[in-house]
Amino acid sequence: MIPNFFFIATQRRSGAHLLMSLLNSTKKVGYVAEHLYPAQDARANGENWTDKKVVDFFENVYETVNKKNPSPTKHCGTKIDILDLFILERYFDLIQIAPQSLKWIWLCRRDKPKQAISYIRATRTGIYRLGTDSSPETIARAYAEINIESNDLYRETAWSFLVEDTWRQFFNQNEITPHQIYYEDFIEESRWESIVAGIFDFLGILYSLPLAAENDCLKQSTQKIPESYKDLIRRFEKYGIPLKYTNFDIDDMYEPNLENR
Repeated sequence: MIPNFFFIATQRRSGAHLLMSLLNSTKKVGYVAEHLYPAQDARANGENWTDKKVVDFFENVYETVNKKNPSPTKHCGTKIDILDLFILERYFDLIQIAPQSLKWIWLCRRDKPKQAISYIRATRTGIYRLGTDSSPETIARAYAEINIESNDLYRETAWSFLVEDTWRQFFNQNEITPHQIYYEDFIEESRWESIVAGIFDFLGILYSLPLAAENDCLKQSTQKIPESYKDLIRRFEKYGIPLKYTNFDIDDMYEPNLENR
């Protein structure tokens, strides 16, 4: 494994593209990107990943990240979604490395319903990232209102709470203290420099201000949360989500009955 490799632990629609864009713009942390989706695709296709294939896959990830834009501080990293965690833990076991020996940045989003709407919009429009280079037609489609069914909103909101709790359990079980960041804290340009500086402090990277962090992502539209839905969210936040859930298969998720609480 490359020295000073770090992971950005996150879930969908948490602002990972924005954060990676800011980090990459400083030219101090190599090239931070998302490289693990082939692992998810292989799992979905039922491929049998031998131990050798797991090791080769991750070694290739590290080599790709490091060669893309070598860091003067020998730091580089990759985003990891919760769906990647199962194969990453297997890799750690195979090469006998403890997760707590690495640096973890934990990216979350406080407003789970808006996170859910953002994901529903992205899947409906096919626009997962809106950039400064996007066409006017793409931008118009990204900001158009869509009809969102309450069941979809319910399911995706529950998923967001579930994934955050799963990451929390992973960190607790491995005695990891991640550097936690919330999407809402760095969406404003005035906060970019302090957020990036905080990450550099955590990673042990020497830097000088200003960092001149830049971003090529545009904020995508988020529809308002229906008033009738807000009470359910408050109960999620107060009581958590009772789960009958395995293997991160969202179709098997048990929908909690909170009506009598």
